[in-house]
Amino acid sequence: MRDETAMKRLTIKSLEQWLTETGCFDLWFMGNSPRRRPTALGEEFGIEAEKRISEKGNEYEVYFLNEDGQRRIVERLLSGK
Repeated sequence: MRDETAMKRLTIKSLEQWLTETGCFDLWFMGNSPRRRPTALGEEFGIEAEKRISEKGNEYEVYFLNEDGQRRIVERLLSGK
């Protein structure tokens, strides 16, 4: 429902890259795999972590933006920065 000539699609990759560049995510490696985790600035921005357990019993974390974080992303997009 967006005008393809006026708007680009927001991808999770571009969002993660921007959050990493602004210091909201810290990049680290587990073996050869890059991982991200929220920094104190990221938590203040609105990134929250939730621990989950896979079907195989492995624990992992899922990151999401709370309502404040989502608003900040929308404000950033609307401002064109």
